[in-house]
Amino acid sequence: MSTPRDEPIRFGIVGCGVVAPTHAVALDGIVEAKLIAVADASRNRAETFAKEFRVPRVYNDYRELLQDPEIDAVTICTPHHLHAPIAIAAAQHGKHVLVEKPMATSLEDADRMIAACERAGVRLGVVFQHRFDPAVRYVKRLVEEGDLGRIALASVYVKWFRTQDYYDPDSWRGKWATAGGGALINQAIHAIDVLLWIMGDVERLSGYYDALVHAIEVEDTAVASLRFVSGALGVVEASTTTYPQTPERIEIAGSRGTVAIAGEEIVRHELAGRGADIPDIHAGDPRFRGKSYYGASHPRLVEDFVHALLEGRPPLVDGHQGRRVLEVIFGIYESCRTGREVVLRPKGEGGSW
Repeated sequence: MSTPRDEPIRFGIVGCGVVAPTHAVALDGIVEAKLIAVADASRNRAETFAKEFRVPRVYNDYRELLQDPEIDAVTICTPHHLHAPIAIAAAQHGKHVLVEKPMATSLEDADRMIAACERAGVRLGVVFQHRFDPAVRYVKRLVEEGDLGRIALASVYVKWFRTQDYYDPDSWRGKWATAGGGALINQAIHAIDVLLWIMGDVERLSGYYDALVHAIEVEDTAVASLRFVSGALGVVEASTTTYPQTPERIEIAGSRGTVAIAGEEIVRHELAGRGADIPDIHAGDPRFRGKSYYGASHPRLVEDFVHALLEGRPPLVDGHQGRRVLEVIFGIYESCRTGREVVLRPKGEGGSW
């Protein structure tokens, strides 16, 4: 489907929980977009949300929202296990789809989502907003231009803290069937996506995970070692057990320099022959509303999605790229369960993306 360029893209939000206000504020700050409907299984929550954000249409069932002929696109802000069925249904109704991370709780569901959107001729975008962080883009450019030399190590560290209460009130968290995993798929997934965006595909990996502190099915702690197609090695550390919580850290080290990002800031910047001065990079966006660890780039990602629809191009983070980070995370789970190294790309296959 297409929308005339002189009309805004009309959005509906499915799921009025914690992250939904971030999407509503982002859409409100984009001239070419308009939020016209919301849906939530809780009628009271949907109505409260609609009143706060001045949304004219309220639905108690996402299927009713999808039947609204005036809606061009939906953003899905529901628990993880609902992403795939809602996205597939939206595609079948001719709606473009922007889905929060993780796009699905299995690779099979991710594939079904991609196929459904391709069959329907609609766009599928996945929310990995940190690709739009100015610090991340700066580091990616350094790597692409060779300023760090030959990259040897590329690692992420996500050492966060969650109490048991974080898992208990929402029954979908902490369970394989509904969350798809724990610290890797819910917390570290953003940092892993950034790592892959900068470094390219992972060739093979080994990993461990466990629930060491919380009474949950899924992992609250995980580690993995990676070998990228480029030959570089990497490390992933992820946890919701480490007190006090520290900002997630991404570090890239090469033969001519090392850079590190903590949160949205560059905290290490040492290049051969160029000293160790840290560049002044501003990360804020006045259109942002949400938790501090979301970063401020949701509006930039949503804006890219809107412009992709208007320009007839894929969004920067489409379904295929959203799937790649799941491939790594599920590979770590498989490695731990089997006690074996997992090969994701046979040697010589793949590359940067």
